Amino acid sequence: MSVKLDRTEYVEMAYFYRTFRERLEDTQTAQQILESLKVETLTSTRMPMAIEFLLAELLQSGHMANAVSHLKHYFPPFHAFVLKNAEVDESKFDFKTALELLYRETEYRSRDDIQLPGLFTFQFECIMRHRLGYHEGIEALIQDPYYPQAWKDWFIKLRKLLGTVELADLIYARSEFAQQQRRDQMQREDLVAEYTTLFSLQDGRIAHANIGKDPLFLFAGLQRHLNYPPVPRR
Repeated sequence: MSVKLDRTEYVEMAYFYRTFRERLEDTQTAQQILESLKVETLTSTRMPMAIEFLLAELLQSGHMANAVSHLKHYFPPFHAFVLKNAEVDESKFDFKTALELLYRETEYRSRDDIQLPGLFTFQFECIMRHRLGYHEGIEALIQDPYYPQAWKDWFIKLRKLLGTVELADLIYARSEFAQQQRRDQMQREDLVAEYTTLFSLQDGRIAHANIGKDPLFLFAGLQRHLNYPPVPRR
């Protein structure tokens, strides 16, 4: 089972993904990059040991996703899911895009102002935009210790309702904005929600304004107004 890491671990992990991608652009081999990054990353973190394990897997199989999935105590499950999709031979989702995606996701985890709705919407847009597979993608979120149990329970419902209910509707229904509207309609300021509110007032307003529209408009609105990280495109 993976665990929520200290901020310093996410900082080094983000550096790893960003530098890996940049050096691939410079035509360095994956083996060369991993060998240099093993030395560069801080020994006060577990990143050098993780890289050593990735390097051994790369030399043995030519891939890294299996190693990431085995390091469940370190890498978030979503990272193994993304890399697995990038390493499928017939996939149109390329490895460099995967590294950029994981850099942005990890860099957001390292921020002091991280919001769970922001992490979720980034991950979900990645799944949707790059067609990575909803069932396995949401399962990766369920397994992520960054999310408390209320979120995990909602992910299970989300997986069942996708395709029949819009994402904007689902976000709005679990937002503080929806609760505020119910209190106003019933003229009861003491009205208590029947379930845990997961999204903020502003999340809910933006979701409500995007019901019936392309989900990409929802994501763009959240990024503009709430400084959620943008998803890299192909």
